[in-house]
This record gives sequence, structure tokens and C-alpha cells, in this order.
Amino acid sequence: MTILQNKPHVLARESTTLVGLLDWAYRRQCADAMIGRGLHGLEAGADGDNGGAFSRGGSNAATIAMNGQLGCIIRSTGWQQSPDVHPDAIAVVGAVEMLDDGPSRWLVVEHARRGTSPTWGSEPYFVPSGVYRHDQGVVIRHDEVQHRHKRPQTVEVRACPVELHPSPAYVAMCRAEYRRWYLALEVLALVLDERSLTRWRVDGIGADSEPWK
Repeated sequence: MTILQNKPHVLARESTTLVGLLDWAYRRQCADAMIGRGLHGLEAGADGDNGGAFSRGGSNAATIAMNGQLGCIIRSTGWQQSPDVHPDAIAVVGAVEMLDDGPSRWLVVEHARRGTSPTWGSEPYFVPSGVYRHDQGVVIRHDEVQHRHKRPQTVEVRACPVELHPSPAYVAMCRAEYRRWYLALEVLALVLDERSLTRWRVDGIGADSEPWK
């Protein structure tokens, strides 16, 4: 009989989609903005790094020297604090940075920051075209009609010129961008080492590959 090693931190992980994980890491944890951030070098020194002005055990001479170099006194608790970024969020940002395609990586990051996904363009529909959109959509013209065995007659024709909105070219552009974003998510799902996550378990992408179908 095989006994499985008990790993409660793995078994109890919360389920989410890849899109949901990105939203959490970028929009809620703000991991890309927090990683590597901290006090400026001089400020960090005055605040306690390497035996600075307010470090534990810092000498008076070091305090005076550092404050003189900085030009002011910083009284804070920065030496006791660090950005509260979850390790899972750091792992997600690291995986995104491994994506090769710059535009695709940009799409993933920007939509993760906003908690959105690319629009794919609604199905085109007809609307009054050009200036007729603001003129009740009606144009009047006079056409000559020829009936058999009768003299030509001029008749009034009321028409509403129409065009497709959004344009087919715009819809195609939106759907191409959506496909690029979705393909980047598929690659990210392969790049992201889910074994390194302690809180989350990724179950699927969380988006359709072609939602317009």
C-alpha cells in the first residue's frame, strides 16, 4: 500500500482560473508595482539599513553622518516593514515576464491590471451612413422611371443610406487582438509552474478561445 505524503498547504489550495489569478496578482496584489520597490539607497541607510540612523544598535556617530549626508532626519518604521506581496503573486509576475512576445505580454499585463479582457467586436449591424445619421436618416431624390408603352416619369424616392457598424475591418482587428491575448494565456499556462503556488490551484484559462462563435 502506498502512503501519500500529507501536504495540507497543497490540498487546501483555492481554485481559480488563470484570468482570475492574473487579476489577483496584478490588480489586487499590485505585485508588478511592488516587487523591488523600497526606500532610496540613502533613505534606506538613514532609516536603518546597514546600521543607519535609526537601526537597532546604530552608533551616534553613524547617525550624525548619515543624517548629514541625507540632509534631514527620517523617523519611520521602514526598517521593520517590507511590501506585503504574496509569493504566489511574485511567481505569476515572474512567469509573465518569461513570455517572449512583447505585444502579447503587454496585452496580458494591461488587462490583468484593469481586470478586463480584450473586446472581440460585436456583430456588425446596419446604421444610417454619413451625414444622414443626424438628419433623420432620410434622403430624397428624384429618379426617372420608364414604364412599358408609357412616357418616362419622374418619381420621388425616399431612401436611407446605410453602412455596417462596426466596420468589418474593425471587428477583424479586435478579434485578432483577442486571439493574440488568448494564445499568450495558453503559453503562460505552460510557463507557470503551478507547483510553486501555495495558495492557488489553477483550473482552466477562464476565457473562451473564440467567444463570438
